[in-house]
Amino acid sequence: MLIVHSTGESNSSTKHGRKNSHSEKIIVALETYQTLNDSVNIQTLTAMSPQASMHEEKHPTLLVIPFHKLPSKDGKLEDEDNTLFRGVNLNVLANAPCSVGIFVDRGFGVFENGESSLTTR
Repeated sequence: MLIVHSTGESNSSTKHGRKNSHSEKIIVALETYQTLNDSVNIQTLTAMSPQASMHEEKHPTLLVIPFHKLPSKDGKLEDEDNTLFRGVNLNVLANAPCSVGIFVDRGFGVFENGESSLTTR
């Protein structure tokens, strides 16, 4: 199943409690990159697959998956409480039929007080 994200949809989804989801962070980062680079056009789609077989997807050209560690307040990366992500990442990296990008959230465009220095459409 594919979910098409229209322009600005990620901003509206944050109003529904998904502000900190892994996919939401990736979408916002890509939209911000597009905003800062006039020659870049991003169309975000989310593919939903069962976790056990997500590495077997046959049609993607690029998979973007979240890194299993999150930044701490001191800037270091710490393991997330849910270690399931690391296993999924290793499985996808070993078996994906395409390129895989790992999204490492380091707070792109965020000041120390947590407010964003960048805005997206």
